[in-house]
Amino acid sequence: MALMKTLRGQILLICVAFLVAGLAALAAANYLAVRSQAYASLESQSRALALSHTDALRDWVRSKALIVQASAAALDDPDAARALNLLQKAGSFHTTYFGYADKRTVFSEPQNLPPDYDPTARPWYQQAAGAQTPILTAPYLDAGGAGLVVTFATAARQGSDVKAVLAGDVSLSAVVGNVASIKPTPSSYAFLVGGDGNIIAHPDVKLALKPATELSSQLSAAALAQMARSTGLSAVDLNGRAMLLAVAPVEGTSWMLAIALDKGEALAAITTMLQVSIGTGIVVLLVAGVALAALLARRLRRLTQVRDAMRDIGSGEGDLARR
Repeated sequence: MALMKTLRGQILLICVAFLVAGLAALAAANYLAVRSQAYASLESQSRALALSHTDALRDWVRSKALIVQASAAALDDPDAARALNLLQKAGSFHTTYFGYADKRTVFSEPQNLPPDYDPTARPWYQQAAGAQTPILTAPYLDAGGAGLVVTFATAARQGSDVKAVLAGDVSLSAVVGNVASIKPTPSSYAFLVGGDGNIIAHPDVKLALKPATELSSQLSAAALAQMARSTGLSAVDLNGRAMLLAVAPVEGTSWMLAIALDKGEALAAITTMLQVSIGTGIVVLLVAGVALAALLARRLRRLTQVRDAMRDIGSGEGDLARR
């Protein structure tokens, strides 16, 4: 504190204060500029990653729908079951089948159905009959143990009347595997959600068909749809971890693919840059402080000698003949 009472100490303090302010302003400006660029780059990369996978999912959905539509050629075939079996194997379907308006059914493989089974009362038949384009049902667990399954169905019409509904059940194991493979960073991952807000695919298979709000209250169906319309990243807390979410819709479905980036890992480069900037600033400050203190001590040495002489004179001990 005694140093601060001297002119040299006060000059040193003012210079160091200005130096600290300048270094802090420079570090802050650099950090904000780099952070902005990093966020923009992260948004672009995340969007590109999401789109590449949603395009693959779109193509997968289209290919299955086209195969189901192509099965219409076998509707009146006396051996329709054989044709359906070929389509089942070619398209990797779990089962393919026809449900006729007169309540007849034909399956690619023998089924253990009750005698009064009525295909026209089934949800897949009614959804397809009420639509003008192929439909994709919400995922469900197959009673036969095939896991998570969806049904593709389309109506074959004769005039304005539905002649039959063509359908195929597909296991989602390939889709789940594709989604599980998305890991931009070690702690980042992806998950697939339906338009109803229920999880279709997630690294934690126990979450299948559960609402996304179990991951975070911020992930309602409406909120996810809003994120899917945005091109930016959304900050979300998932199971206690700060994450950045990029959501993209899957064309031709109500599905949405969400890529959850671990915020710390995604922005690790910025954090490292900030730490380096702070460390460099401290080193510069110490070196500059020592150099400035030495310079001031040298430049103000004569002034210190004059001060000491004046004190001696004031105390009556000074030699007035001394120059």
